[in-house]
Amino acid sequence: MRSWLFGALLAAMVGSACDCKGSGPDIDPSDVKPSDLYGWWTSTDSQGAVTVFGFFAKEDAIQLLPIQPEQATGDISVVYVGTRGALGTLAQLATFKVDNGELLQTVIRDPSATPGTQLRTRILALTRQRELKLQSTQAATSSRSFSWSAKCVSSTKPNGYFDVPGLSCAAFLSGATSLAVDIQGGVHAATALGGGAISCGPGPISAATYSRFTGACEPLLSPLPAFRNSAMATDDTTVHFAYLAQASYELFYRSRPLGGTTDWTEERVAGQGNPVYEMRMLLHNGLPHLLVNRTSGEVELYRRDAPGSWSRVSLPDLMTGEPLSARMVDGALDANGNLVLLSESYQKVYYQRAGGFELIPLPKLGVAAGFGGGVMVDGRGQVHVTYVYDEIGSNPDGEGGLVISGRGIYGVYDGTAWTSYELGPITYPRIATLGDGPPRVVHGLYKGRKPPLALTEVARDGSLRSELITLEQSVPLSGGTSPDPFYHPTAAVGPDGTIAAAWDGSRVYIRPPDTQFARERTKVTFSFEGTGGGRMRSADGTIDCTSTCTVEVPVGSRHQLFFEPDSQSVLDQYPGYEPFLSLYGYIWFDVFADTQSPVRVKFRHTPVAAVLPITTADGSSLFPTRFAARDGRVAIVVTTQGEITFGGPVATIPAGEVLAVREANGQIWAVPVPMAPAALGIQSNGTISALFHADRPLSFPSGTVGSNSAPAMVLAHYANGSFQGLERLADVPSDTRLLASGLGNDDTAGMVLSSVTGFGSLGVSAFNLFLYRRATGSVVLRGLQAEVDAAAGGTAGLALANGRAVVSLPNPSNSATLETLSFFQDGTLTGTQTVKGGVLTAIALGPDRVLSLWHPTEGHFDIGNGYVPFNAQAYFLAEHELDGRPRVATPLDINLRAGHFALTSTPSGPIYIRPSYGFGIEYGRINDPSYGFTYGGDLLGNKAIPEMSSADGTSFWVVIRHQGTVNYEITKVGPTYIYLVLQLRLP
Repeated sequence: MRSWLFGALLAAMVGSACDCKGSGPDIDPSDVKPSDLYGWWTSTDSQGAVTVFGFFAKEDAIQLLPIQPEQATGDISVVYVGTRGALGTLAQLATFKVDNGELLQTVIRDPSATPGTQLRTRILALTRQRELKLQSTQAATSSRSFSWSAKCVSSTKPNGYFDVPGLSCAAFLSGATSLAVDIQGGVHAATALGGGAISCGPGPISAATYSRFTGACEPLLSPLPAFRNSAMATDDTTVHFAYLAQASYELFYRSRPLGGTTDWTEERVAGQGNPVYEMRMLLHNGLPHLLVNRTSGEVELYRRDAPGSWSRVSLPDLMTGEPLSARMVDGALDANGNLVLLSESYQKVYYQRAGGFELIPLPKLGVAAGFGGGVMVDGRGQVHVTYVYDEIGSNPDGEGGLVISGRGIYGVYDGTAWTSYELGPITYPRIATLGDGPPRVVHGLYKGRKPPLALTEVARDGSLRSELITLEQSVPLSGGTSPDPFYHPTAAVGPDGTIAAAWDGSRVYIRPPDTQFARERTKVTFSFEGTGGGRMRSADGTIDCTSTCTVEVPVGSRHQLFFEPDSQSVLDQYPGYEPFLSLYGYIWFDVFADTQSPVRVKFRHTPVAAVLPITTADGSSLFPTRFAARDGRVAIVVTTQGEITFGGPVATIPAGEVLAVREANGQIWAVPVPMAPAALGIQSNGTISALFHADRPLSFPSGTVGSNSAPAMVLAHYANGSFQGLERLADVPSDTRLLASGLGNDDTAGMVLSSVTGFGSLGVSAFNLFLYRRATGSVVLRGLQAEVDAAAGGTAGLALANGRAVVSLPNPSNSATLETLSFFQDGTLTGTQTVKGGVLTAIALGPDRVLSLWHPTEGHFDIGNGYVPFNAQAYFLAEHELDGRPRVATPLDINLRAGHFALTSTPSGPIYIRPSYGFGIEYGRINDPSYGFTYGGDLLGNKAIPEMSSADGTSFWVVIRHQGTVNYEITKVGPTYIYLVLQLRLP
């Protein structure tokens, strides 16, 4: 009779299934003995259906398989069917023997055959511990091939982990789980449910489960008494298990052999006490010790002196004299039996010494409440700890907001000092380090009741290697301002390197030793998008792309991704969380079984070229009053205490009111100035020029100029940290008022002046005067609107560039809002134009036109070519020819707030800088949001308000009054600074 299990077609062997160490030569089928078949044999068809055969000696089957001793009348065979990682429960159980090349089976359990049914299958070929070929009448090739492995590898997930049940009923959530891994790599788990007997399937079952997994296709499950907390450990022969009884709150201890079906032996350890916060089963000198930490802070240690006899070990006070009390995160015993605790409440390591418990400060202060941790002592006596030292918030910078994760650390204490390693964003860490091997931590990816679990390893150089333990995706839980306690994972590591982990015990995840660990591979495509460019690379070198790319990676692998935008780009989209990238400079990319591809990576062009914070060495900020920039050189006038940090190291400069200059190479120099100048500029030869209205005595190295009764207009020059000279441009009447001033990119200077007594003393019959200093140094005086005092009428404006000048002057005598634009070339008037119905906000001179921004006030607006009606438009952008002829007035729907507005002209159109709603900054093309930079401020008080600017033809340089933490795209600036200079590239 042919067994039903050979009906499917074999299409491919499972290459990763063969553990061929010790495999022997081919064996003639007629010479095959039962022992030649021992182990697990796997076949996978073209549809992914998996069939697994297992053959075992009678005594081994009782230890490994769900079989009663009385059923094992001979060697045992089992069959599982399903798919990889989801084989289901046992499909067939039989005794077997081999006779003259035939496999003979007698059914014990089989849904398609009655017990006692005889099955006969011919063995066609066998390579010991490598390949088995059996006859199959239903296969297209009349045979099926199986590959050998020491464990049932087809029950592993694609990431190489076994994923097995830890509860008899998986529909319920566990509140208490403990794990242990024995000397043979067998995994033992105890999992309790929050109640008594419950209904699951055909009838009530025990609320607690003991799960034992030894490499078979499924674990062996048996009932346990209901418990609230538990602890477990193994030695060479025995499973040691302790628990807090659910109803009585008594402590009990149980033991049983590692394998077989022997019942537990139970002993009472202690009577009723306070609820337990944490408990651990510890072994020392062959004796079980039970460590208990109560919610009241009590720390209790019990020792099993003999079977059935337990005593409480006396623990000393702290070396400080205080009684021992702690909220324990984890505990261990060193080689001498001294107790070592990691305390959440005191945030220290407690180490038992002869004189009491020594309190050892942690490598980083702080054990975040509710996130757990771990402690162990290695073979060299070094203390290992892992914990979360700070919370990560949901705000973009990771500070504040809702808690989404934590900042993990791993530390090793050699008795005198700590060596510590950053673990990145983690939650609920547990140590999984084996002896003196590399540090390993089992942890959650972020806050939540059951987020994905990962295993992270630390190399000696501090680099990290990480992999996913669970493959179910989820997102950070941000439902509160603290972690979720009592949902900590449990982890254990065995002598052979097997690692076991569980969240709630309903599933137990098992990592085989490194030599047996194999993962499937998958391809992931990263799609590069956006207007910018850059590089994405992983720390391990697996991923390194500057454009759309496809990489092959193991399922379950995690990769530290670093993003490196090119010099004119910023990262705009990536597969991760902004707080993690902000804090660490990288994100973990996790390869789940169902990772969606392509993964989008977007670099966006940014106009931000540089961010130069301005402050002093002690952190007190400076307050710029005048500003100019050109070709990478920046000049400001500030009041200092004798030092300055200007986008770089601290520079020592004169105290008081100074002109400070940052050269393009980062060098800083400064010279004293007698007062804040009216205007500041950088000439083509590098000289810094400052325009002063000396209406009081001003002292320069060349002498004192000006007074209240005899004011003067002067131009001072500075270079390389020294005063170069002074030009006296004009002596003006004592009632002179300065309406506008500026220095051009063409080495010119200009002032718009007003006097109620007029400028007859200067030979100009006018009440308003344009003073123009040519690039050659000669001065031209031109009268403006001789009939009135323009200073009382509104806003005046002045723009200088390329040998040209334009002056805007209000006419207060006109009933309608009226300004006159006067156009000059080399100081000679070339035309005028009136603008009606608006108040000037800003004016700029471009190479082929004049730009000006106006706020309409009269219900109509006219730049010289007729009235333009408007409805809700708050502003108009006016354009005039260089000789004054009107071009066009464009309505703008913008809402200016307090701050600075400026314009400049580029070949691609007008560019503006303005304050935005919410105390932020907006920069870009007029009516074109596709190019620019915007930071809108926020309700948390983070602000970036423009106050001064300077355009040099390639960049817009802006002085920003800064508050809080602001992302300026290429860098984030924190609350230390109040002012900074922002360089914005022109298109």
